[in-house]
Amino acid sequence: MTYSDLRRQLSAAIAGRARATLSLDGFRRAGVLVPVVFAPDGPELLFTRRTEEVLSHKGQISFPEGWPKSPTATSRERPSVRPTKSWGSPTGL
Repeated sequence: MTYSDLRRQLSAAIAGRARATLSLDGFRRAGVLVPVVFAPDGPELLFTRRTEEVLSHKGQISFPEGWPKSPTATSRERPSVRPTKSWGSPTGL
């Protein structure tokens, strides 16, 4: 499977679905990146492990995440891409 094949399949799977936003009092907005790595046996999801130094969820497995620097920021995608800079990720993200 190529990147283009995967993109086509994912696009078809979500076509026509309305974008949903969840807003809860006491919680901040955040974005989550679901990275797909093309391994020899096919696409795989990439997870991160939280360090023992963070305040909460120590050592848990997670997707890369982030939150807007400004509470009025409109992009949900960009904050989640920030952690990938250290991976040498493609600039097309």
